[in-house]
Amino acid sequence: MATWRASAPAPHRAPRHAASDASLQRRLETALERNRQLRDQVSDLTRKLETAHGEIRRLRTLTAAPSNGAAERR
Repeated sequence: MATWRASAPAPHRAPRHAASDASLQRRLETALERNRQLRDQVSDLTRKLETAHGEIRRLRTLTAAPSNGAAERR
């Protein structure tokens, strides 16, 4: 046999108001500006990473080259 239970009252919520066109436009412009900043930052970091990688490759070739060829004469 099932017993009937009263459900808890729903919490009171403030009515939602639709965002104005001006507010949405500002939010969109802010998001677009942030995306532009992030794209610029990614480009800058990519260039720095490429430079660092090239420097690592250059240093590896310097240390890998025989200094006087003595090892080849043995």
